[in-house]
Amino acid sequence: MFSSQRTSFNPLILEEGEEYFTDCSASFYQIEAPETPEDEHGNVPQETKGRLRLGSKSLVFEPDLVTQPIIKFPLRRITRVKENPSHSPAPIPSANSAPPGPAFTFGTLWTTMTSQWSASGGAGGGGGSGGGGKGGGEKRNVQGGMTRQESGEALEQFAVVATETVLVPTVSVGGETRCVSPYSITKHPAPSEYVFRVLYASASPIFTLTMELWQASKLEMEDAQSIIQDRLRIFTRGLQFDVSRLDHRETLLTHKHYWVYQIKPLLRHRGMLQLTTDAVYFQPQPNFSNRPFTRIPLKAILHIFRRTYATRRIALEVISDVTAPGVGVGGGGGGLASSLSNSNALFLAFETPSEREAVAALLQQQVPNAFQLQQSDAYLQKMTRLWQGGHISNFHYLDFLNSAAGRSRNDFSQYPIMPWVLSDYESPELNLDVDASFRDLSKPIGALNEQRLKDLVARMEDLPPDEQFLYGTHYSTPAYVVYWLVRLLPECQLRLHGGRFDAWPRMFHSVSNSWRAALSHQASFFAELMPDFYQRDPEFLLNQLKVTTHEGALGDVELPPWARSPLDFLVKMRAALESEHVSHHLPLWIDLIFGYRQRGEEARKAHNLFHPLTYAEPEPEGVLPTSQQKDSQKEPGSPTPALGGRSHVSQAALETQVQEFGQTPQQLFRDPHPPRLHCPQWKPADLLTSPTESEPWFIKLRRDKIHQHAPAPTSTPTSTTTPGPPVFPSPVPSSLSARMHSRMASSPPSSTHPRPSSANAAWSARTSPREHRERERETDRERESEGHTAAPESEEARGGGGGGLVGVCGAVHRRTLQGVCRSLTGLAVDDCHASVIDGTGCLRVWQQTDADDPSSFASSSSSMANGPGPPSVQSFVLAQLPLSSVISLPIGRPSLLAIGAFDGALVLFNPTSGSTVAKQLTHADTLRCLATDLSSGSGGQTSTSTHTLVSGSADQTVRVWAVTPSALRHLQALDDHQEEVTCVGVCGNTVVSAASDGTLVMWDPRCQEGPLFSASHEAAVVHCDIREHRAMSISEDGDTRLWDIRAAASGGGAGAGGGGGEVMSMARGSSLPPNAKTSSSRIKCATSDGWGTALVGGHVQIEGQSHPYAALWDVPQQRELHRWSFDDSTPALRCIDFLSAWPTHGTTTTEGGSPGTVYDDPTGLAGEYLRTTTQQPRLSPSLLVGERQSGAIALFSVVRSHAAVVDSR
Repeated sequence: MFSSQRTSFNPLILEEGEEYFTDCSASFYQIEAPETPEDEHGNVPQETKGRLRLGSKSLVFEPDLVTQPIIKFPLRRITRVKENPSHSPAPIPSANSAPPGPAFTFGTLWTTMTSQWSASGGAGGGGGSGGGGKGGGEKRNVQGGMTRQESGEALEQFAVVATETVLVPTVSVGGETRCVSPYSITKHPAPSEYVFRVLYASASPIFTLTMELWQASKLEMEDAQSIIQDRLRIFTRGLQFDVSRLDHRETLLTHKHYWVYQIKPLLRHRGMLQLTTDAVYFQPQPNFSNRPFTRIPLKAILHIFRRTYATRRIALEVISDVTAPGVGVGGGGGGLASSLSNSNALFLAFETPSEREAVAALLQQQVPNAFQLQQSDAYLQKMTRLWQGGHISNFHYLDFLNSAAGRSRNDFSQYPIMPWVLSDYESPELNLDVDASFRDLSKPIGALNEQRLKDLVARMEDLPPDEQFLYGTHYSTPAYVVYWLVRLLPECQLRLHGGRFDAWPRMFHSVSNSWRAALSHQASFFAELMPDFYQRDPEFLLNQLKVTTHEGALGDVELPPWARSPLDFLVKMRAALESEHVSHHLPLWIDLIFGYRQRGEEARKAHNLFHPLTYAEPEPEGVLPTSQQKDSQKEPGSPTPALGGRSHVSQAALETQVQEFGQTPQQLFRDPHPPRLHCPQWKPADLLTSPTESEPWFIKLRRDKIHQHAPAPTSTPTSTTTPGPPVFPSPVPSSLSARMHSRMASSPPSSTHPRPSSANAAWSARTSPREHRERERETDRERESEGHTAAPESEEARGGGGGGLVGVCGAVHRRTLQGVCRSLTGLAVDDCHASVIDGTGCLRVWQQTDADDPSSFASSSSSMANGPGPPSVQSFVLAQLPLSSVISLPIGRPSLLAIGAFDGALVLFNPTSGSTVAKQLTHADTLRCLATDLSSGSGGQTSTSTHTLVSGSADQTVRVWAVTPSALRHLQALDDHQEEVTCVGVCGNTVVSAASDGTLVMWDPRCQEGPLFSASHEAAVVHCDIREHRAMSISEDGDTRLWDIRAAASGGGAGAGGGGGEVMSMARGSSLPPNAKTSSSRIKCATSDGWGTALVGGHVQIEGQSHPYAALWDVPQQRELHRWSFDDSTPALRCIDFLSAWPTHGTTTTEGGSPGTVYDDPTGLAGEYLRTTTQQPRLSPSLLVGERQSGAIALFSVVRSHAAVVDSR
């Protein structure tokens, strides 16, 4: 199964959207120290042979031996490209020579990586450096028109100087290069030089192209993309389709070929399309397979669909029977060719819609029947009648509906959708004769948990009417697809997550755990299933590739107790899908996904409303009857894209939304789907013995000749000249059997839109759709008059539940902000607002009415007459991606908000006007943390002042910004962390940052010599801050340290882990009460004055129970001043993940500080508790706290009667 020879290139190693240009045979070596050509052993660097590949975003060297990992050089991390370096390498050893000594290949970078990979269970360590692999010693031409040189000609070379390298461990499986382990990203403190020697050809062409692409990588994204596309056209201008391989009897239908992209999961493979009188040809460029092209005979074509790709109407999908003579599909599949079973479809994206239509017109002349599904609604009606009569299975009917609605297995953003049909994954035996074993198909996944649904509805009601939605995450996304298929296609998840696998708790480990996550009140996992769960192949459940993450090897999927084996699990899942119960209730689910409850007012009633941009698509592909064209233009209650409609959203933003978060299928039915009239018994053995039971719907129909059983269409096809798929009316039979009526009536009703009773069902078959909707509205009104109304939501259900902080001395004023934010990701406060962000891209802002009392918020006018009411809240949908961090900037009145997003965007937002002031997309990954300079006090800021802002990201960089009330300007990037940045702080010209590996780094952006100081905590750092010459850092295990920057900058603390500059360390565990010290306690968040006072929040496990708390620390005195715990009136808060306190402005001198120095006290509590003060706080000490998972947030105001100090030592 596994091989040591590298036989093919896996294009998934390239970055998202990267264009592949060329490759050539080359050798490679690294220069360890540019000033000394010999290493410590007296040896010169040695070369390794392989293949040099050049893309628009990276330079890739692929060794001949698969046991040696591939090395990538991101162009944006290259600082210099130069020709003919001065160092001379050692000769390339032969394949039979002995392994080299300690100085072997690539320097310490390669050696270290190879040894680490071998130790973790890889395919083997880095042994020899010789050719050995296929093609290693071949004199191949450089692709793309580069000329081949005589072998005796002097070889040329060039070098790159890089600050970052990416090592990709690979294995060879079945002749394919597979990636089954995380990438290793190494950042070099000093740029390293790497030399490439081009073999058998001149290095000049590839050197020139490398220079051009490297220079383009330094430009803005749009400018770089324009240069890349121009260079790609020039580079491929001389390439022509190879007509020499055509049969002499074939005639070309076009005078020129078309440049197209073959769409594969997470891949676009460029190539040339040519049509003849006999076949369709696709010739990939470059070609990573042994097949010269893909050939589909016209006689083998079953269907041709016009498809939408990345929200553009530019694609065609050609469906064929691969068993037909002369069919050869797959020539550019690369490393995924044998991993995907979708060899029946060729998905092609054109450069322009006009080119697609030109090719479609030619194909329609040759194979007119292939377009029949999108030419009228007759085909859909025929398939529905086949299903109603029991001639096709539930699986094949759903597979057909997916295809008709634009879903394809070639596009992960539009992957076919299948329902969860079972709800029992715990019993030792599965009983399909009881209803309790099945899921309620009348509700979407997000509505199956009533408490979660109440919270989502409450949040939706706070949004503007034209931007309301329930679910920010779709039921089918590329992330969900690779979640299910990680064992089969691990490189797809590695690509989505930048070379890493998803976090271990978010991996697919167990079927029952995934079902519980879909039902959990705390989770935002709304995924439906996919066809693989109902087919015969169990490979996606088994870790046959030996996929290994940073946390360890990924085992096989844990199956329910009633499954004896993976195959038995699939058979029983399919038996459940084909059961009589599911057959009777499946129309309810079809209404939600493909039917009249998919969008608009009916979707709102059914709690089936998703983010507006998931509905963003061009007009439906195919012919739309004139009567429906008017109706489809704007349906009452239809979702409107956020940010003012689709016209205000860029194409790039829409493509990002679709590629990363999926999209809603095209709507097929405008009326309720008809029921199934005949349910034939499905035999589980058929899945094992009949090949067609797992085949796509078009193969099933063709081989079993099912279409012969279908009745003749009752309506003539509608034909117009408008291209695209139709929105088909549902075929409703003239009469229904009484047995079917009773079964439909017994189906679980939707919570807000019940299915008609048996009488109503029969009545609806004889009435028009409009009369049917009016009748259902009457039914709803009758139910309301009879008292069947929803109970009012309690305060706890809306997200609060009262509760407060319990003070040791003094009275407690507590108040809970109404509502919850699902998947809370950050909160911030200032003199006027309390702001909360969440994982749906939503910002919520509460207005403070009394500037001297943070606990005062504006109340609704309707509530004021009856006493204090809930605070008013404004909601803004800022992005289609999750928001990740927020901070209040004390610039002018009122303050502005700086908000970070999942895609690395940084937004400057005015909550008063509800407008975006500025936006920058500079970070390459999630923006994790923000900090602003408070050293001069925010009270003195003017409307024209410039403020310093610092951001930290999962891309391991820290960036410094200049902020004014009207602009956001990037100043500098600080790049020295090896893991994602978790917290940052800034004061004057000094920046402090910390990462998830516990590393703490201090910088002076003016200094060109690197960081001033670095040190390490044993755990991830959750907070760091700085004031004048003193800094503070707090890790999640409670380790708190003070640092003297002056001592650190003088050299006492240079080097990671050094202790120089450390004033003192507050021991772990000192934050806990004496009777509750336990290793399970964690600090989740903190804020401080950077000098000596810290406010921390988290939770502690006592006797198996999680208890949230907040505590005030005096770090210099190493004691806890005060602690607040939470009573039973706030059950939603089980942990303090976020906290923020109202600032106290004024002259506050802490112990050890300089008299008269103005400090800003973010805790709002130091002046209340510390012994030495020159001015009492102007604001009452108040806290805003929140929990990430539940989204619960609460405001607490503590009014103390005297300054008592609680010492918990």
